[in-house]
Order: sequence, then structure tokens, then C-alpha cells
Amino acid sequence: MDCLTCPYAKAGDQISLDNTVSDGEGNEKSWLDDMPDESAAIAEVLEDAELLRTLYAKLNELDPEGRLICQLVMEGKSERDCGKEMGLSRNTFVYRRDKLFQKLRSELKDYI
Repeated sequence: MDCLTCPYAKAGDQISLDNTVSDGEGNEKSWLDDMPDESAAIAEVLEDAELLRTLYAKLNELDPEGRLICQLVMEGKSERDCGKEMGLSRNTFVYRRDKLFQKLRSELKDYI
């Protein structure tokens, strides 16, 4: 709905978030003042972008086995299925996955 078809505008009423109201003490504020600011802070967006760039760079540096481990985990496969697909026992897969993730955490410690 736009202003041209809105029944309030047709009746001559102007509703706007910039509309000011007075409280009992004579203070004026707009309705917009009461709306929470849900936009992300630019610093958070930049930090997230830097983290993603660094993470992608680290993932690209992985050997084929490390990439496969990450791929299987991101696909949501069980530890047993991941091990089976890699030709490893479940315990060996878990050991290698944990070792890889520990390495990534260490390399990304400044970001997480």
C-alpha cells in the first residue's frame, strides 16, 4: 500500500514516524525515537568480512584430506559415515577432525 491508496492519507491524516508527540512534562519526541536500531554496526560487518576472508584463505591452504574433512562435516554427515567415506575408522576420523579444527582455531584465534 502506498500513500495514494492509504485510507488515512485520503482522509487528510498524515502518519509519519517523524511525527512528534508531547509527554506530560512538555518534552517532545518523534515516534522514530522509540524504534530500536536493528541495523548492524559497521564495525561488526567489517570484522565479519575480515573473518570470512581469513577463514576462506585458511581453508584454501588445507591439504586434500583437510578439505574433505571440512566438506563432510559441513554436509552434516555422521562421524561414522565420514570415516567410512574417507576409508578410516570413526575414531581415526574424529582424531584427525579434532586435530584439524584445533589447528584452525589456533590460526584464527585473533578472530574468534
